Amino acid sequence: MANGKKRMAAKTPNHKYLERSSREGQGFFKSILDNSLGAVVVVDKVGVLQYESPSMEQVLGYRLGDRVGASGLELVHPEDMVDATDALSKLAQHPEQSIVKEMRVRHADGSWRTLQVYGKNLLENPAVRGIVAVFNDITERKLTERKLIESEEQHRALADAASKSGLGIVILQNKQDMEAAIVLINDIGSKMTGYSISQLLSMSAWDLIDPKDLGVIIDRYRLRQKGASPLDFYETSIRHKDEDGTLFPVEVSVSALFYQGKPATVVCFRDITERKNAEKRILESELKYRTLFESSREGILISKGAHTFLANEAMLDMLGFETTEELSRTPPLNLVPIDDQEMIRERIERRAKREPLSQFLETRLVCKNGEIRDFEISTAEMYLGNEQFVMSIVHDITERNKVQRELNTHRHHLEELVEQRTADLRKTNEQLQQEVVERKQAEEKLQFLYQNERDLRQQVQTEMQKRVEFTRALAHELKTPLTPMLMSSQVLASELKDEPLLSLARNINRGALNLNNRIDELLDLARGEIGMLKLRTERFDIRELLVEVVEFSSPIASSRRQSLSLEATDSRLLVKADKGRVRQVLLNLLNNALKFTPEEGKIVLKATKKGPQLIIEVHDSGPGISEEEQHEVFEPYYRARKNGAHLSGLGLGLALCKMLVELHGGRISVKSDLGKGSTFSFTLPL
Repeated sequence: MANGKKRMAAKTPNHKYLERSSREGQGFFKSILDNSLGAVVVVDKVGVLQYESPSMEQVLGYRLGDRVGASGLELVHPEDMVDATDALSKLAQHPEQSIVKEMRVRHADGSWRTLQVYGKNLLENPAVRGIVAVFNDITERKLTERKLIESEEQHRALADAASKSGLGIVILQNKQDMEAAIVLINDIGSKMTGYSISQLLSMSAWDLIDPKDLGVIIDRYRLRQKGASPLDFYETSIRHKDEDGTLFPVEVSVSALFYQGKPATVVCFRDITERKNAEKRILESELKYRTLFESSREGILISKGAHTFLANEAMLDMLGFETTEELSRTPPLNLVPIDDQEMIRERIERRAKREPLSQFLETRLVCKNGEIRDFEISTAEMYLGNEQFVMSIVHDITERNKVQRELNTHRHHLEELVEQRTADLRKTNEQLQQEVVERKQAEEKLQFLYQNERDLRQQVQTEMQKRVEFTRALAHELKTPLTPMLMSSQVLASELKDEPLLSLARNINRGALNLNNRIDELLDLARGEIGMLKLRTERFDIRELLVEVVEFSSPIASSRRQSLSLEATDSRLLVKADKGRVRQVLLNLLNNALKFTPEEGKIVLKATKKGPQLIIEVHDSGPGISEEEQHEVFEPYYRARKNGAHLSGLGLGLALCKMLVELHGGRISVKSDLGKGSTFSFTLPL
């Protein structure tokens, strides 16, 4: 293998240069094209030249850049025009397809030159964006072939002359003991294969062909022997005279002739190792840039004129397509609603004329499933060689526009109302002067009412502020004497041992605590009404809190011979909430249940998980609540009745519970039937 590589390097002067420059990316490939012995051009789908390599002057005599922007078909011989036009049209319709043609082209000096053209459709390749045509002047080769037919004595001389153009030439004939025997080969062919001419003249061409292509090539050879016209230009691989039989790629042209008075086949072949290596590196470079392209989270669409060239995964997801190929098969204008297509065509035409355009565009696009969505598109021009492309960064703004349309609808409605009002005013202006005076009076009265409304609103705000300040001051004034009363009653109760003084001290302490709780409830409610009540959330096991409040309330239930129990199926119930405020809600609900449940009644505290929520219920066997009262129990200052009389308290407990539960993002409710007890429940998000 190493020897084979050295031989190929000897045959191709640019080989070492390619290896040395492979890391230079796209500049490396451009250098290959600029220094290629054959001419390289890039045309669009109608044949207009976008790029030409410096060797264009060597092959056809035209100065570099003279033909860029002009149609390449203008140089084609009239008799070859139809064939050339059809070949270009078919090639443009099939991405990545290759084609090889021979045609006559006008040289700069006016003469006609026969070119061998290798074309490949790279219109959808982001690095090329065109049809690449590599051609060599084969005028000499064609003349050589004609002379071989006209004069068998000149065959070897012509084969040697072909060596100067880098072509290997071999003539094959069937012998009695060998099919496709090599009867003539030039020096270039010998050097390419590594065999001497004498060795090759004792071999069959089948000894050199790549085994995987051999069956097809033999079939073509035999068809040609029978007078058929199989494919006469193709690519295959030839075995080099290495220990491991290294294969190298060649481009082959085959035609029939007579040699020494017998039917024969002449094969012209060229080593295309360098070209294949270049194509491989181009593909590797494309893969690298495609990876960067696909990793973008933005929708990216690259287009040329009215044609979609490339789209990344984010763009495909927005439009609902599975693959880039599927989107590419959809004409770009088909992605635009009919109503917007004219505007898009105009932008494409203006861009082609290089007229100034806004960088940002809002339009609608039709998704694969038929849904029409709104998009904001930011565009920027980019160039690959001499070709201009447009890169679009796409954002889905459907929801934003939906909101905007709703706002516009409301605004339009308001404008209609204003317009109607204006019409009414015009009609009024046509009335008598007295009506004008009345209108002015009405406007003055309206202005007065507007001013009055502003004053009232300001008064309400002032009153609310005063209420808050009053509540704070009231709480402060009440707590100032209450604090020493609480402390004193606690100390007194702890020091006294004898009745009835001990009971009196405890009564004073309970009354002071009750009053302190009422003041706290009043202050919390006032804070909540103006949005000053804040939560201090933490993640904790609420089951522990449930056990705690049941243990706390059990002495009260026992004193009233009531049954108080906890039902919680889960061993751990983790919630994120304000533990103190949840305790306050639970104690409030349990306190009400204890208060309204008769002796020997039953109270159950229950906790269950349901989806993403925790449901806590307090069920009692009390007298129940009427349907009318159920709508009022959570209102501030509502006090329920027991045995026909209002219970003590400010009626703030349930209102405060409702406020605290809703601050947690939950809901509180009551279910009750008269005579069957009540169930208060609230939810907390898990």
